[in-house]
Amino acid sequence: MSYAIRSVIILGAVGVFAIGYFILSDKPGVNDESLDSATTTEVTVRDSDDISSGASVDVISDTDLGSIPLVTLVEDTSVPHPDIEREAIYNSPFEELKVLMAPKFSETRESLRKEPYSIFDWLELAIHYKTIDDFDGAEEIWIYLTKASPNNSVAFNNLGDLYHYYRHDFPQAEEYMLKTLERASDPSYFVNLFTLYKISYKTETNLAEETLLNGLKKNKDDLNLLMELARYYEEKGENTKSLELYKEARPHAQLAGNTSLVDAIDQAIVRLDR
Repeated sequence: MSYAIRSVIILGAVGVFAIGYFILSDKPGVNDESLDSATTTEVTVRDSDDISSGASVDVISDTDLGSIPLVTLVEDTSVPHPDIEREAIYNSPFEELKVLMAPKFSETRESLRKEPYSIFDWLELAIHYKTIDDFDGAEEIWIYLTKASPNNSVAFNNLGDLYHYYRHDFPQAEEYMLKTLERASDPSYFVNLFTLYKISYKTETNLAEETLLNGLKKNKDDLNLLMELARYYEEKGENTKSLELYKEARPHAQLAGNTSLVDAIDQAIVRLDR
């Protein structure tokens, strides 16, 4: 599983759900790499731009993730919302998902009947759709949220992810990823755009490198960004730059208590410092 790629998701068919934060996820067409497996950092949306002025805020806490601010209601309730009762289309090959997901759909829809402008519940319903590969259902909700809450970054990010990995509409993916970064500067957002440029779109340009460098300007000493850039330079054969970044990342991995990543960095340093 690559630490480089993150999205707001539900964890596959096991029925473990996560809303409002970004966790590691496999993507179609992306290969695992040995060093990637050592990194298990989870990233939260914590940019203050995600909270519109005067809006009420819920905070979801997790000991590993920190606090995640979520605007409770959409900013513009005049924007028509999707049909809460829209029938879910099960495109996933996993039959057991129907049993697992039915009560989840019912629970979230009941919440939306009570409060049809809840960002949290709309995001949750979109994740339910995505879990069963009903991408049209998820897309409709995320597009709605970009209009009803245009200052919130999450829906923009999810659309970027959708158009990159599932629709394969790379210009659209870039557009939404750039719009995401206009609203928040979370390191995971820079990694998402970097990955688009690295493996799928405008790969002949320097945009992948520039994206990570810009991310480090906004998020100084961020471990994930340092590791991504170190790995990128190593793949490019720019070993001096790569070695410097691995050495810079090591104390941050050590401080985070990520011993497996520290070991992987040490191996990379030995490999490059010959």
